Amino acid sequence: MNIGKPKIIAGAIGLVMLMVGANYGQFEVVEYGLRAEAAREADHWAQQFFRNTPDSENLLSTNAFSAEQLATLQETAEFGDIVKYQLYDASGKLVVDHASGSAAATGAGDEQALDVLRSGKAIASVGSPDRFLTDAQANSAASGLTFIAKVVLPIHRADGRIAGVVLAYVDQSEVRAAFRIATNTLSITLSSIFTITLGGLFIGFLVARKREGKSRQHVDFLAKYDQLSHLYNRAGFKEKLEANVASGIIDPARMVVMFVDIDHFKHINDTYGHKAGDGFLNHVGQTISKCLQAPDFAGRFGGDEFVIVAQRSDLAEAGRLAEHLQSMISTPIIVDGETISTSISIGIHFENHQSFTFDQRMHKADLALYQAKADGRNTHRFFTNELELGIARRRKVESAVLNGLNQGLFSLAYQPLLQEDSLKCIGFQALLRLVDKDGESIPPEEFIPVAESVGAIGPIGLWVLNTAAEAACAWPEPLSVSVNLSVRQFADGHLAEAVSQTLTRTGLDPRRLELEITESLLMDASIDADAQLSALRDLGVSIAMDDFGTGYSSLGYLWKYGFDKLKIDRSFVIGIEDRDVRAREILETIIVLGHRLNMVVIAEGVENKAQADILSGMSCDQFQGFLYGRPMPAEDLPGFLLKNATTRNEQGLSGESRISGPEIGQL
Repeated sequence: MNIGKPKIIAGAIGLVMLMVGANYGQFEVVEYGLRAEAAREADHWAQQFFRNTPDSENLLSTNAFSAEQLATLQETAEFGDIVKYQLYDASGKLVVDHASGSAAATGAGDEQALDVLRSGKAIASVGSPDRFLTDAQANSAASGLTFIAKVVLPIHRADGRIAGVVLAYVDQSEVRAAFRIATNTLSITLSSIFTITLGGLFIGFLVARKREGKSRQHVDFLAKYDQLSHLYNRAGFKEKLEANVASGIIDPARMVVMFVDIDHFKHINDTYGHKAGDGFLNHVGQTISKCLQAPDFAGRFGGDEFVIVAQRSDLAEAGRLAEHLQSMISTPIIVDGETISTSISIGIHFENHQSFTFDQRMHKADLALYQAKADGRNTHRFFTNELELGIARRRKVESAVLNGLNQGLFSLAYQPLLQEDSLKCIGFQALLRLVDKDGESIPPEEFIPVAESVGAIGPIGLWVLNTAAEAACAWPEPLSVSVNLSVRQFADGHLAEAVSQTLTRTGLDPRRLELEITESLLMDASIDADAQLSALRDLGVSIAMDDFGTGYSSLGYLWKYGFDKLKIDRSFVIGIEDRDVRAREILETIIVLGHRLNMVVIAEGVENKAQADILSGMSCDQFQGFLYGRPMPAEDLPGFLLKNATTRNEQGLSGESRISGPEIGQL
């Protein structure tokens, strides 16, 4: 609310009223001054009169005048500016009436004289001569008489009692003229002050109006625009869109909606500070403005999210705009001496479908942005119906992953690991399973990457480690349990500490715990794999290289880190049934290499006897696959172990024997 203008108006009104009051007060002051001056002069005259008149007290009481007294009266009438005077006795009767040099006693009373006798206070009034004097008296007075004062004052005896009353008419013409000059000067001064002040107030009013206009503009800016990027805010964006669509400036059939997100913006804030982050937001806003053309416009919807509405004819034009934005925004800028650069991801919706609301288009652009970020960022993606289905699926998986631990959606299944020569079960691999709230089983190859991307793999991996260790404590010794580790679990550098705490809490023998890692961990330069693997090995646990052959399969890794076990990926096992001699030779070479490096070699994915026979011929040490047992819940393990022991006894298998006869232990 602007209170400046009402204050100025109120001030102007107050000043006018003050000016009117001041001028009115002048006349009151002048009249008061004239009355006071007249009373002073009349009192002075009365004192002179009674000092000079012989036996003045008896004069008022006896009403008899001696020749000497009359002479004194005549002389006193000429003293000062007294035009006329009258003397009244203590009863209020007229004793002496002097006018034009004559005196006569009439005995008449005067109401004002009686008032003075009763109150003991003088009465004074001023006005023109014709107010107090007859025409003859006025004409007989001095020719310069223009203003007169009537003063009625008491006459006191020596003992303080009132002896009578004097009524004197005093010429105030000169005094009034002097007062008039003074009041005119004061009036001119007040008028000048009034004019200057009113002018100042008027100038203040104009300044306030200007400030009010600027203030209103600033309020409008804050209401519709984002202060950092100078683009529309959410409310202003919506208002602009509705106005442009209603006026036909924007054609819904050609409307391109882009959802822009700054990649790794949190890193900018954390590394360079929020001031630098604000500077980069300003850079993005200015760059977007420069890249757009009428009637395109953009807004910042909060954080690092920007929305663009543009008019384009087809997907190709929309794609070129996105590429231009990506190129321009990624240009490094300098903020507070720091060079900052990052990329953006863009989701684009463009469909010739006028029935879509803007919120629907925004949702679809947001889905496309989601896909762009999932595809590695620094790119743009167009919305498609297939993309919407895929993202809906991913979000369902995300929800299950993020809520899995709290809602008990995760569980472990255990797949047996058998010794090749005796088919004795020597342990189990803990395999993570996820069943969402609708009862759908989500495969690991789908939910594990999601868990890694949303940062949930750490707590999930810790839950797997603790749950598997607790389960293994209930198994007969020396059965072991193997647990897969994600690269993300090594990221914080506390994995060895977590494993140590698990072993201490559960009491599991470290030799019964096997940890499986993949080559991707060893290739990640940001992770100190050497120190962490060394710390894990110091705990006494076994470490296995998992899925060997699917990555770079660097022999240097095998030699450098000295793994305890080498697990051959199931893709090699499937291939050995073909007549491709090279596949068998590669597999046999891997097994020989593992043995030369003192590693136990395990074949995964053994599903039939033919595969088992070939692997046995290559001296593979341990088998894992559906041929020997599918993953099963913990409560089924005792039955499986009993069946495994019984089958082995019936087959007469020992540690020296090889696989022969029918398929054993297949569930």
